[in-house]
Amino acid sequence: MKYISNTDSNTNETLREILAKNIFSKTKFLQITKIESGMTNKNFYCKTNGEYDIVVRIPGDGTAFMIDRIEEKVIIETIANLDINADVLYFDEKTGIQVTKFIEQSCSLYTSNRLTILNEVARTLKRLHNAKITFSKNFLFSEKITQYIDICKGSNIKLADNFKGIIKWALDISQDVGCFEDALLPCHNDPTPENFIFQPQYKKAYLIDWEYAGTNYSHWDLSAFSLEYELSPYEEEFFFNLYYTDMAIDNLALKTLAYKIQQDLLWYTWSIIKINAKQNLNKYALKRYNRAINNIKKISSIL
Repeated sequence: MKYISNTDSNTNETLREILAKNIFSKTKFLQITKIESGMTNKNFYCKTNGEYDIVVRIPGDGTAFMIDRIEEKVIIETIANLDINADVLYFDEKTGIQVTKFIEQSCSLYTSNRLTILNEVARTLKRLHNAKITFSKNFLFSEKITQYIDICKGSNIKLADNFKGIIKWALDISQDVGCFEDALLPCHNDPTPENFIFQPQYKKAYLIDWEYAGTNYSHWDLSAFSLEYELSPYEEEFFFNLYYTDMAIDNLALKTLAYKIQQDLLWYTWSIIKINAKQNLNKYALKRYNRAINNIKKISSIL
């Protein structure tokens, strides 16, 4: 294997160890390229001489405190029959290193027709939420934000002033607009555009990287995708109508905004932990925090 020029020597050594494992003993690796996407992991596309290419995921710094890799492996096995994830060839629950089959003839969500994308993303999320499966752990805002705040406290990481008061404000708002009234369902919880892989030929959207998956309110996933893919009001309405085929969406605006506030506050806290692990996420953290505060003020003026 040739060394990758755009990554560090430790990552190169990790790749060498992964690709030397018995399951790849008969595979010749022709080219290895770093995939520039996502903030949690480092991903590498490996072109082979075999019947399929592979993608290697190496967890980034600062994730060990926040992610349960044993639970992630269980979830990957639980969703295997849903045909919405890339095929997993190898998973190490101690390190979080994962190897999957490369999805051929695929592209990112940023290179395809957005309305077509929305249709397939809605279909994939609905398939997950409606699946007759059970995740053993929850991913609920009140619990996760407490976990992240505790990590910050234990590591002497400073958060924004009166942050616990802001969290209480967000929880009260979410309660008022009905965020916690729906059924708890299996959710991905991090459905960013980078975690979707689209096959235009088959009009299919795969959902990858299940580190944060757990039981949650399904509208969290929809609101998160709208926020991360930066849907316009028209696109958001179109997207919700695709998903909620059996109900009107007229009353979802405030609930959606409340979930977006939760997400911005949660990932702000997540990014502060990552900054402490020497990752350059300062602008990202500030953007998340400022948007959350602005939306809290916005929704408070309506209620």
